[in-house]
Amino acid sequence: MRIVLAAYSSDRTPAALAFCERLSKGLGSCQRILVANHPALSESLQSAGWLVIRGSNALGEFSAWQEGLDATAAIDADDAAVLFVNDTVVSHRWFSAFRRWALVREIWCSDRPSVVGFIDHPDDATSDLHIGGLRLPGWISSYCFLLTPGALRRLDHRLWDPDAVGACVAGGVHEATFFSDQVSPDLQRHLRWWLFHGGWYRSEPLTAASAERLAFKARCVCAELLLSARCWALGCEYRDPFERHPLPRALERRSYSLALRFGPPERARSANRGIGMARRLPTRPHVS
Repeated sequence: MRIVLAAYSSDRTPAALAFCERLSKGLGSCQRILVANHPALSESLQSAGWLVIRGSNALGEFSAWQEGLDATAAIDADDAAVLFVNDTVVSHRWFSAFRRWALVREIWCSDRPSVVGFIDHPDDATSDLHIGGLRLPGWISSYCFLLTPGALRRLDHRLWDPDAVGACVAGGVHEATFFSDQVSPDLQRHLRWWLFHGGWYRSEPLTAASAERLAFKARCVCAELLLSARCWALGCEYRDPFERHPLPRALERRSYSLALRFGPPERARSANRGIGMARRLPTRPHVS
């Protein structure tokens, strides 16, 4: 088992490292790679048991994960399952012990070419979601997901392709032409709401000042969606820990509700912020 952590923020990374340490107790011995996407982070970060490499930040967490994956292959060519983690894993969402237990349990149960992670689906079953010519029945939330050795082989050990991602995002200052025809009209509508109209916690109107930042984020989101679509097209099994373990899902919802009602104010604000920042592309504007 390997863990590849994409890190950018000095504020979020310690919590993400602690999360990975807790997770490792259930996973057993893991080779751990931290890819520092911020130059200052790689110079200041020292963490026992982690190989720290400097990332290019060419495409946020996706370039970091690919660089970490390439580094593990250079160190050890043996096939292994890889858990990919973003430094937002606990800073941007409510990740309870129940969610962690369900994730570890499902990782241990995965022996076929599989993707293990929390899956989002469109709210409207009639939506036509396609990207890069591939159908998108749902998508893995990529803050924390695992690819088994069989899944990695089917993907040819490539998480994203710069040309495929670039072909999806035309950019510019006009919403109507911001995405290319590689993204279906229904999916474009979801993404425009998410980026420009309040779906994402850092969304803002598309202007000359915001266009570059929003195009970068759009490419990261398209990389996530393309990875999910490729896995579906290649016949990888999707294993959502909460879909397979409904009791932990119910317990997490209850613990979240209690944190909001009775927890310390800061913890409650963090829980609420985390749920609101979960990546989701709904047909109707709402927050999961």
